[in-house]
Amino acid sequence: MKILTDENIMVKITQIFKNLGFDAVSVNNIKKGITDDEVLQIAIEQQRVLVTTDRKFSKKLKTVEHYGAIHIATSPQYQEKAVKKLMPKLKNHMPLKNKIITLTKDECRIPVKRKPYLPVTIKKISLI
Repeated sequence: MKILTDENIMVKITQIFKNLGFDAVSVNNIKKGITDDEVLQIAIEQQRVLVTTDRKFSKKLKTVEHYGAIHIATSPQYQEKAVKKLMPKLKNHMPLKNKIITLTKDECRIPVKRKPYLPVTIKKISLI
């Protein structure tokens, strides 16, 4: 899986993705200070899952086609632990196209669409 971390993601988190065997790149290594639209365009062009802590950005992703997103919705002190626990469990839910995974301190929320006529439900995976 290819990952693009937003500029609000700590360098340490991007390195964790790399250590877990993912092709991870930080927006800061491409171009600092770019807009959310530009970040999204890079993620789409490079077919990368976008990782962000920005709630507004993750809400915006609900309205566009993308290759997946992980919204880390926890304080910086818990992000490293949560990412390390999430990634092995997330492999069963590939591909992530147009899904927005929400990662909190204790759980991972994954939207699941069972049949086209049913509403999207949220599957929760405990990280404890």
